[in-house]
Amino acid sequence: MTPTSPGSSTTRTLPFLKGSVSGSASHFYPIYPLPESVEPDLREYKFRNRFIGYGNGTLFLTDSDRIDTNYTQIEFDLSEGMDNSTCSNCTVLAVADECFNQTEADNCTVSKSIFCCYNCTGLSSTFCYVQGVIYRTSGLLIEQRVSASAASLSIVTSSLQQTCSFQLHRIDSSPSQFYDGPLEHCYVPAPNTTTPIPPVQLQKAMSVASVTANIQKDPSFSYLVFVDEQGSVVIVNQSAKFDLLFGPVQLDISGPIVNLTVSFYAGERILIAIVQKDKFYVVRFNTKSQCISILLSKFHKFQYDGELQKGEWIDEKLLLWFRTEDGPNMVVFTFLFPSDAYCVY
Repeated sequence: MTPTSPGSSTTRTLPFLKGSVSGSASHFYPIYPLPESVEPDLREYKFRNRFIGYGNGTLFLTDSDRIDTNYTQIEFDLSEGMDNSTCSNCTVLAVADECFNQTEADNCTVSKSIFCCYNCTGLSSTFCYVQGVIYRTSGLLIEQRVSASAASLSIVTSSLQQTCSFQLHRIDSSPSQFYDGPLEHCYVPAPNTTTPIPPVQLQKAMSVASVTANIQKDPSFSYLVFVDEQGSVVIVNQSAKFDLLFGPVQLDISGPIVNLTVSFYAGERILIAIVQKDKFYVVRFNTKSQCISILLSKFHKFQYDGELQKGEWIDEKLLLWFRTEDGPNMVVFTFLFPSDAYCVY
């Protein structure tokens, strides 16, 4: 076995540390009308054990540990904050704490929420609302993060097909202001060289996501993660001018990807899940030790009632939500991985 200490070369293929799915739990919520979106209540990557559902002018709120599947239902007309925009779908990312208390639900208003709408009419295809502050962009959203106080929203937009560029934007509600980070034009250095891989590799990527290590302080996003056209996972350190941080991690991914979800856990670990309709792949990268972990069999297959909508990290667990005729089915997977403080293979 060969130990790998921090600072060693990160360009390697196999072997990796190997982990497995240690368990799963499925919770069905008999919500009607059916929500268009269900989001975990996340603040700077920390799961607050609550879910936020939205659809047809109605807000649905529930605690994730409620075994009785009770929920709070509140009329919630997002058009109050949309400034006459027409969009195909919207996602509520955060609401005031009193919204979760049924005795204070009357104080739950759109003006205290954070939401984004997509495929909107006009020049701006995406519309985000942060407690009364409106932000529009024509770029594709590849990341959206709510701050710990829920007073600001950070988003990363991309323009892969035209200019192959990325940019972080932060919308603050108190005080009301916008911050636009530098426009980052993408390139990826080839392994062991300083020669950039042409942007066409990113333009042909099966899926792209980003992760911002420090939402409040970073002038731009920190890491770029993408699945290349060969079905491998590549991690890029944007803060170091798009240096190849790790990869490609050869997983032989093929077929449509429902979504690529990325998180930054405990200030040091990048969590990556590539979710497909009947299976998912997991990659964990420790930015301090440079250790990388994957599932023992590369992927985990699953079968649940309903149509899979998306996956999302909640701490070190993976949440999948399925839409059924009778309401959302929320499935949470737990994992067992060896320590990645040092790499021993």
